[in-house]
Amino acid sequence: MNLVIIGLSGAGKGTQADLIAQKYGLQHLSTGEMFRTELEKRSPEGLAAYEYWKEGKWVPDDVTFSLLKLYLDESKSGFILDGFPRTLKQCEILNGYLNKSNQTTDWAIYLQVSPEESLKRLKLRAEKDMVAKGKSRLDETEDVIKKRFQSFIESVEPVLNYYRSQGKLLEVNGERSVEKIFQEIDGQLQQKKLE
Repeated sequence: MNLVIIGLSGAGKGTQADLIAQKYGLQHLSTGEMFRTELEKRSPEGLAAYEYWKEGKWVPDDVTFSLLKLYLDESKSGFILDGFPRTLKQCEILNGYLNKSNQTTDWAIYLQVSPEESLKRLKLRAEKDMVAKGKSRLDETEDVIKKRFQSFIESVEPVLNYYRSQGKLLEVNGERSVEKIFQEIDGQLQQKKLE
């Protein structure tokens, strides 16, 4: 099974993707984590990504997919993608890649969270990171977050429509407890298996 999870920064994509990956034996692929890892290594991909992040912009499709493809090529048991696709062009790139091996994206999960709730969660995450690690994520200053929200809002509707038109979009209220959100996602996935 190949899944994508879509939502604002702070919507809980990583948390839900981890739970889904564990339950269904999938590989959780987070483009944000990949780029943060590459930045720590000071690799060209990580440094290139940071130039966009610090401005609150998305990393260009070709840079993102060249890194993601390395992980996808190794994914044998299915995956859940977190942070990709963010644009219609990225949907098409992913679809083209999967078609080469007679695969598809089975479902796209959209976690619906308001910008206000998302911002509240991101501030809380930054505070926890400061306590636990002595630093917060480089891409999570309030100014950068607001720019990312705007980028997301501008690009998400075509992505949602892309999956909606294929009957592959699962919409979930993301403003509940982690457990309730996961129960709903799991319930929808189980139901889809039976159809």
